[in-house]
Amino acid sequence: MRNILHILTVMILLSCATSKQKKDLLPVQFPDGFDTTKIGIEFKDLQRLYNLDNLTAFDSLRIQSKIVTELLTDNKSYTAEILNFVAMCFRVTNLDHDKFMDFPDKDTIIELYYRAYKIGQNSNIKNTQTFSETLFQLSECLEQNNQYLEAQKFRLEYLDLMKTIYGFENLRTADAIMWIGQNYKNQNLNDSAIVWFEKEILIRKKLNENQIIDRRQKEIQKLKNN
Repeated sequence: MRNILHILTVMILLSCATSKQKKDLLPVQFPDGFDTTKIGIEFKDLQRLYNLDNLTAFDSLRIQSKIVTELLTDNKSYTAEILNFVAMCFRVTNLDHDKFMDFPDKDTIIELYYRAYKIGQNSNIKNTQTFSETLFQLSECLEQNNQYLEAQKFRLEYLDLMKTIYGFENLRTADAIMWIGQNYKNQNLNDSAIVWFEKEILIRKKLNENQIIDRRQKEIQKLKNN
């Protein structure tokens, strides 16, 4: 079954003679029961993005990284969304493995997010939700791959972006601070983790998130006891 899941089932055909023409793609099919609300892109937006009339259930999804280069356009937002989506496709087909480190395609997934990051970093989408999704997913994958120091760089950049988009006293900013603390915790750098968790709590108090505050205070106490 695992081998079947690893068969390339998505073929992308480019019918355009120039980059300005629309690209006609074969219908993308999702596995039976796959929750399309969790793919990071609104389902209707996905249909618009890929110019598809028919998005039906499919048995498996696997897109080779070389296809990505065929999809690059002058539209930075379009390109970044495609890169993010393709990376997500790889992650979906690797979910039969317990840990990201065991994903056969983990290097490809990280590389796709890196490409999306590099495109977004020097474009007008740098301060947008599309770019923030790239930052978050890239940092998540790096951290799950035990690349904590590299992941932390993007965690910090993600925090700066959240503050730019939403301001400091915001749920998303508090979450971004929490993930930085978790990164330090995963490295057993408890003192640094505590510093960031305490910063998170200050924002949570202003947002009246008492349950999360209680959990985080208990987590801090455990770190202090270790």
